[in-house]
Amino acid sequence: MGIVPANLGPRLSTLETEFAAEVLRNILKDGWSVCALAAGVADVFSDQTGIAALGGAAWSANSLTNYTGGSVAVPGATGTAIGTLTSGGGLAAGFDGTSVQAMVNCANGAAAVTSGTIGKHWSSAKQIVNYTITGSSDEGFNYGANRTVQVDFLGSNDGVSWTTLDTQSFIDAAGLSKSQSGSLNTSASYLYHEAKVTITGMSGGEHISVAELVLFEQSSSGAAVNTVSAAFGAAINISQMRVVALIEGYSFAWTDCMFDVTSDNGATWTPVPLAWLGKYSTPVQIVGGLVGVPLGTSAAWRWRTSSFVLKNHGVFLQWK
Repeated sequence: MGIVPANLGPRLSTLETEFAAEVLRNILKDGWSVCALAAGVADVFSDQTGIAALGGAAWSANSLTNYTGGSVAVPGATGTAIGTLTSGGGLAAGFDGTSVQAMVNCANGAAAVTSGTIGKHWSSAKQIVNYTITGSSDEGFNYGANRTVQVDFLGSNDGVSWTTLDTQSFIDAAGLSKSQSGSLNTSASYLYHEAKVTITGMSGGEHISVAELVLFEQSSSGAAVNTVSAAFGAAINISQMRVVALIEGYSFAWTDCMFDVTSDNGATWTPVPLAWLGKYSTPVQIVGGLVGVPLGTSAAWRWRTSSFVLKNHGVFLQWK
C-alpha cells in the first residue's frame, strides 16, 4: 500500500513535496507511527545546504541526478533510411560507418538537382541532439566545384510537416573529406530526422554527394554517485532510522538505487533495505525502508547509484 496517495500531484514542486512530507508525518508504516518519531528532517533540494558532498551527482532546483550528460552515436543500422540521395551507393552508403569514401560510392543525388535529403525514420520517436555530415573524399559535397553548401537538419512526426532544428552554411572543398557538425537546441523527439543539402550555383553535370550522416542521441547512462547529506544532531540515542525518497527512473533495481544511513556521523553506514511504497506522480515513485542502527546522536543519509539514470526529488530521514 502506498504511503502517499497515487497521483498526489501532477508535477513536482517544492510546495507539493512539502505537502507530501506532512502526509508522511501522519500515517502508520512498518508498525510504528511517524508521529512517534523523536525527530526527522526533510530535504527537497531547493538548495544544496542539506548536502555535505554531491559525490558525483548534479544538482538543480528540486532534484539531484546521476545523469552525466553527453551523447552517443545512433548505430547506422537503427531505423529506416529515407531521402532522395538514392544514386551512387544509395542511402545505405550514408549510414555504413565509412565517412571517407569516393564520390561514386556515396549517397548521391541526380545531376543538376540542387537539393537532396538523407535521414532516418525511427520505430519510436528519438531526441537527436547533434549530427555530423560528411561529403565525398574526392569531390566534397558537390561534384565539380567549390560551391556554397547549406545543410538544414529537420524533424517531423509524420514525414510531411518538417521543423528546422539547425542550419549550417559553408563553402565546399572539392578533393577534401569535409565534415560539418551541428548541435540541436531542442529537447523534442521526432519519428523522422533528415538532413537537407542545398547547393548554390550548381551547373549541369554536378550533383550532391554525402559519404556519411552520423546522428547522436542523448546518452542514457548515469554515473555511480555517492551523495552524502549533512549531519543532523539528535536529542536522543538513535536506534532506528527510516528513509523515504522520491525517485524518478523507470525499471530500476535496488542495485541501481541504494541508501545508507548513519547515526554516528559516518563512522558506521548501515544499508537500508528499500521497497517500493507507492506512486507520487507519473514519473516519480516513492521508495523507502526502515533499519536498526548502532546507538548514536548524529544522523545522515547517503544515496548511491550505478549506471541507470535516476533523479532524486526529495529525501525524508526519520529516527527514534
